[in-house]
Amino acid sequence: MTKTTQAHGRQLSDVLFILWAGGAALLSYSLVYALRKPFTAAEFNGLDFFGMDYKTATSIVQIAGYFLAKLIGIKVISELKRENRLRFIILSVALAEASLVLFGCLPRPFNVFALFFNGLSLGCMWGVIFSFLEGRRVTDLLASLMGLSIALSSGTAKSIGLWVMDGLHINESDVQARYADFQRILCATLDRYATPIPGVVETVNILRERGIKIGSTTGYTAAMMDIVQPAAAAQGYRADSCVTSDHLPAGRPAPYMVYQNMINLAIPSVDSVVKVGDTMADIAEGIHSKAWTVGVILGSNELALSEEEVNTLPRTELEARMADVRRRMTEAGAHYVIDRMAELPKIIDDINLRMKQDRYVSPTR
Repeated sequence: MTKTTQAHGRQLSDVLFILWAGGAALLSYSLVYALRKPFTAAEFNGLDFFGMDYKTATSIVQIAGYFLAKLIGIKVISELKRENRLRFIILSVALAEASLVLFGCLPRPFNVFALFFNGLSLGCMWGVIFSFLEGRRVTDLLASLMGLSIALSSGTAKSIGLWVMDGLHINESDVQARYADFQRILCATLDRYATPIPGVVETVNILRERGIKIGSTTGYTAAMMDIVQPAAAAQGYRADSCVTSDHLPAGRPAPYMVYQNMINLAIPSVDSVVKVGDTMADIAEGIHSKAWTVGVILGSNELALSEEEVNTLPRTELEARMADVRRRMTEAGAHYVIDRMAELPKIIDDINLRMKQDRYVSPTR
C-alpha cells in the first residue's frame, strides 16, 4: 500500500468519524438544549413576576441556574468518570424535564423558580457531551458541529411549540379542559381516601376541649373539599375552618391559607398559631407564615408508608426511615417533629410554657 493510499484512507476515516461523532454530538446537545426552550413559544400576556415582565423573569431565573451549574461543572466534569457520563446525562435530562412539568403545574408566580433547576440540570451538559470529543485530532471540527446545535435546537423547539399552539390549535383552554377532566376523575374517588390518619380524631377532640380552634389548609380545591369534608366528618374529623387556595394569591408553600384561617377564626396573632403538617410543603407554609411549625412522621406523605406497611416493616428499617424524615423536616425549619399526632397536645403545652416564661418568645425568635 502506497503512502498516498494510506493518506487517502486516513482522510476518509477522519471524514467518516467527523460525520459520525460530530453528528451524534450535534443531535445529543440539540435534544438537551431543546429542554431549555419550549416554554419560549408562549407569550404569557398579562402576567408579571413580582412587578417584572413574566417572560423576562423566566429567562433570568433559568440563566441563574445555568450560570451556577457552569461554576459547579468546573469541578464536577473534571472528576466525572467515563463510566458515569451516560448516567449523569440521563439524570440531568430527567431533572430538566421534571422542572418543565413543575413549571406547568405549580401556581404562578412561584412556578418560575422551577426553571432555576432546569438551568441547573442542563448547565453541565455541554462539558459532559464534549468530553466524548476532546483530545482528538479533529476536536476543533467536532466542536464546531456541536456548536451548531444551539442555533438549530433553539429555533426548532420554539417552532414546534408555535406549531402545536397555532397549527393544532392547542391553547390554555385545552389545558384547563384536561385539568377539569382530571378533577372529575379525582372527585369520583376522593371519598375513599378521606380516612383520618391514626390519632387525629382523638387529638383534635382533646384540643377542642382545651378551647383550641382547628383550621385546615389543603392542596385540594373547594369542590374537592366539598366531597372530602362530609366523608371525614362521618369518621369523626371536622375542622372549624377549612381554607383552599381557590380565591387566594397562591397555595402552599405561600402563607395565605394560614392567614385566611386566622381571619375566619378571629385569631389576632400568628404567635398563637401552630401549623401541623406531614409534607415539606406544610413545613414551608408554616415557616413562611411565621407560625409555630410541627411536622408529623407516621402517616405522612414523606414517610410514604401505609399503616399496614408500618406494622410489618422491620423495626430497624422503620426507624431509619423515620429518622430520615425527621432530619429533612428539621432541616426544612420545623420547630418540632413528632412521631404521631397523639404527641401534639404535649408540644402545645411546651409552646405555652415557653411563651409564659418569656413573653417575647415567638416562632421567629
